[in-house]
Amino acid sequence: MRLSVRVKAVDDPTAMRCLIAVGGETVYPIGKSPQFRFASNCTYNEYRKLMRQAKAKDNSIS
Repeated sequence: MRLSVRVKAVDDPTAMRCLIAVGGETVYPIGKSPQFRFASNCTYNEYRKLMRQAKAKDNSIS
C-alpha cells in the first residue's frame, strides 16, 4: 500500500511547474493551509530533484 505525501504548498511558478511535471496536485483541506499532494514518496523525491535542478539553473544565470 502506497501512502500519499503532503507538504505545505509554495506560491512559486517553478514549484507549480515541477508539481505538474510529476503528476502532483494542490489540495485545500478545510481549516488548513494549501498543500501539495504526491501519490508516493518516489513522486515526491522526483519533485525535489526537479526543484533542485531548477534552482541550480536559476543560480547559474544570476
